[in-house]
Amino acid sequence: MRVLIAILLGACGAAPPPVPPAEGPGPSARIEACSPLRFLERVADRPDFVRAASGIAAVEGGWVIAQDDLAWVAVRRPDGGLDALPLPAGPGGARIFEERLGNRDDKPDLESAVTLPDGRALLFGSGASPGRVSVVIVDAAARATRVVDAAPLYAALRARTDLSGSELNLEGAAVVGDALWLFQRGNGAPRDGILPINAVAEISLDAMLAYLDGGPTPPLRRVRAFDLGRAGDVAYGFTDAASDGARVWFLASAEDSPDALQDGPIVGTRVGTIEGERIRWGPVREPDGAPSERKLEGLLLDGDAAWAVTDADDPDRASELCRLTLTRG
Repeated sequence: MRVLIAILLGACGAAPPPVPPAEGPGPSARIEACSPLRFLERVADRPDFVRAASGIAAVEGGWVIAQDDLAWVAVRRPDGGLDALPLPAGPGGARIFEERLGNRDDKPDLESAVTLPDGRALLFGSGASPGRVSVVIVDAAARATRVVDAAPLYAALRARTDLSGSELNLEGAAVVGDALWLFQRGNGAPRDGILPINAVAEISLDAMLAYLDGGPTPPLRRVRAFDLGRAGDVAYGFTDAASDGARVWFLASAEDSPDALQDGPIVGTRVGTIEGERIRWGPVREPDGAPSERKLEGLLLDGDAAWAVTDADDPDRASELCRLTLTRG
């Protein structure tokens, strides 16, 4: 009977109670060093630095780095240099999107990057507005990209309020076994009695890849909501995730913003793990041991360490690549 009720609730979009944190010490992370991500040259429609970095994935031929307010994909070569792959321009031929240009609402808002088993990467738009519903397939070795208008997929995700809550805002993705996990960041504004929610949707990876090649919209296998805690009055929300095979690591930030479309100050950053039905978290600390308030928006695991990219929410500041040491707790 409980299983039947859970299935019916999921089909109707009713949100079950979020999974609470497990007892005991949680994981933690320490930032060892950070360095700005800069290109060797500036071109007319691209700054000479990575801006608003939001996802990172290891692929054949380097690392792919998503940027949420540029129609460019950055590729970090094995030698540490940076290349840029252009995406289709936006309205008016723009590839740079910001308040000063009056076109911030047109940005692609690519917010997550995940490595596929064949060495390519997928970049997902946030879905926070109708123009942010693209999925980009990146073949870094061939220096090629393909953009898929995934509006039907995002409409289906938005309709599942047990996933989207009051505002859909996908901020992370991870391949876990044969599934793709999509991470919903619960930083939206309450709407029509519906509250924002942090949740994870699980989709067959094969079904997702078939969809991107013209197949049907993939169904959701499972949706789980998670309690990520608060920094004072500000709730933490997922900003990225990655799997090491045994567990899923995630980053979360507490951003004091009014909704999913507007930025605000970061008042806390933490790292956590999901193992089975258990979620735990702990602090991210700066090299001097102080609690970090960097907006870490991308996560790439590297043994007992990790790499993360930052988003300063400032069009004149380069994003940084940070090396982290992880402790499981």
